[in-house]
Amino acid sequence: MRLPGIALLACSVVGCPPPVRVHPRCPELNDQAVGQLQRGDLDQAQLLTEQCLAYCPGFANCLNDQGLIAEQRGDVAAAKQRFAEALHSDQENMFAYNNLGRMYLKEGHPGRARDQFERALKVYPEFADALFDLALACRQLKDDACAEKSLRKLLIAQPQHAQALQALGSLYISQKKYQDAAEPLEDASRVDPNLRGIWQALGAVYVELGKIDEAKQCFRLCLDHEADNLGCAESLSLLNRTYPPAQETPSSE
Repeated sequence: MRLPGIALLACSVVGCPPPVRVHPRCPELNDQAVGQLQRGDLDQAQLLTEQCLAYCPGFANCLNDQGLIAEQRGDVAAAKQRFAEALHSDQENMFAYNNLGRMYLKEGHPGRARDQFERALKVYPEFADALFDLALACRQLKDDACAEKSLRKLLIAQPQHAQALQALGSLYISQKKYQDAAEPLEDASRVDPNLRGIWQALGAVYVELGKIDEAKQCFRLCLDHEADNLGCAESLSLLNRTYPPAQETPSSE
């Protein structure tokens, strides 16, 4: 529950921007800009956001879009500036918090990134992108408990999130908890069989669990999806030499 009195007091101390008056055209132009951004037409997206800001100076969503445009153009500094401007205008814009965090992560500052992801999650606790990115930051900070907690929260909200399942499995692999790793990796392979790296990771887990037949099949599937994956080719070759077909072990139950 929000307490207006406290919010006003905070503004009197740190200073809050005046509320942005939203012209009816601004949401329309913002939606059009997002569409062009998704198509990869950065120039048209930029023109639409500029038109949006002409109607509504300080409109946070359009500033956030400009940050995404700058990011796609490789200008991280400009992207950070736009995301910060969006947050100055709207201190509850979860997308701008998360995008600013991603920029810090790109720059190799996982601690700063973590702060931004956590702020995004205060606005919306089940924001999938922020939960996933927070897990990445926590991994870089070697805080496995934080990473696992974030991924599990994400999977409560979206049980079929293949990348989160893969990331959780990879976390358990790093901890040598191969039995724990198997389940999320198996789930990820069912949700998205084309997910890059999933068959190699699952194959490696099966090797550790002594499930040689299953491991071979995973490495074969890996090569079906990623023909240039030398790691899968070498692993399959090694298993075939070590466990020729006539000597393959029975599948474990």
